[in-house]
Amino acid sequence: MIGYVLFFTIPYMVSPSSKLDLGNLIIFGILGFIFSITALWLIGKETYQTNKIKKYTSYAFGIVIFVSLIIGSIFFKTPLSFRIPGWWGIGIILILLVITTIIFIIERKRMPFLITIYVLIIIDAILGIGSRIPILDDLLTQPISKSTALWVIIIGGPIVAIVCGVGTYYYIMRNED
Repeated sequence: MIGYVLFFTIPYMVSPSSKLDLGNLIIFGILGFIFSITALWLIGKETYQTNKIKKYTSYAFGIVIFVSLIIGSIFFKTPLSFRIPGWWGIGIILILLVITTIIFIIERKRMPFLITIYVLIIIDAILGIGSRIPILDDLLTQPISKSTALWVIIIGGPIVAIVCGVGTYYYIMRNED
């Protein structure tokens, strides 16, 4: 649950004008934790199940619940939402980044794939801090045209995917015991 809240809080805070819905994060963090535990239990129970109809029905039910959690977390709003402007936002982003860094340092040997998630969190933190600094504010928050955004996505998306994939591969190979 803590990982869910940390992973989804920093991206919410990239834009200083967006609201951080803490209630949504807590509710869906708890529901996601319960879903994860239930999915692991279900996989354990269904692994050697000979009745294929029961097996596939339970998997389909799990997928429906997972998709409903994703859609619910997007559209569900709670009154526990607020804006964190300026220097308060920078401070909270730095605190969350320190907590995330500590978790990454502790867990990186056990879960080497965390490097990709950690890089994304660092990028979000840099954008969140930069959008709250007055000098960089105009550069990071001004709207861009759709054609520019399309070219950035077409060119930048594969580059980021390749860099993250290759970087994760080399990180895993270097730290493999």
